[in-house]
Amino acid sequence: MSVKLEQFNQVYTRKVNLGPPSYTASIEIKKPDLYYSVQKLTNHYRKCMKKEILSQEKIEKEMVEIINKSILIFNQETDSVEQELRQANNSKDIISVFERIIIE
Repeated sequence: MSVKLEQFNQVYTRKVNLGPPSYTASIEIKKPDLYYSVQKLTNHYRKCMKKEILSQEKIEKEMVEIINKSILIFNQETDSVEQELRQANNSKDIISVFERIIIE
């Protein structure tokens, strides 16, 4: 799963050099609603794993599916999905938004 998360981060983030006088790099997040929703789910599933609410296999399967969907829809029009994610109040709502995404 960590490989998928790294792949997700490569797609959704970009290092931006601010230039003079500060040469430190800043990270730009593309499609922040999608990015932060996946981050929330990552934290949610980590808590579930610690509390042993869900099995590790189930968690990995669900997270890989969500990450794959988010990577596949990155270059598509996602305004409606992002709107739904903004309105999602908890992890369960976020999961249901991703479950409704159908990749053909």
